[in-house]
Amino acid sequence: MKKWITEAQKTKQNIFHQLELALRLQGTTKMQLADALGVTRGRVTQIFDRQTMSVDQLCEALDFLGMEITICGKSDTQLS
Repeated sequence: MKKWITEAQKTKQNIFHQLELALRLQGTTKMQLADALGVTRGRVTQIFDRQTMSVDQLCEALDFLGMEITICGKSDTQLS
């Protein structure tokens, strides 16, 4: 049986993939990220395994890694 995932799940998977890729490319350890977030390395492992973190933690992680997220409407969505 094929498992269907929502667009929101795809977006979340992409965000975590990009974070893990940035860690790897920059040679940054999860321990260094944990220190930047003020949590334990075990907590960072949980965050990545469960793919869940607070918006505050996401913003801190992005800042630490020199990254940012750009939010835009989907091609079929009109923003006013």
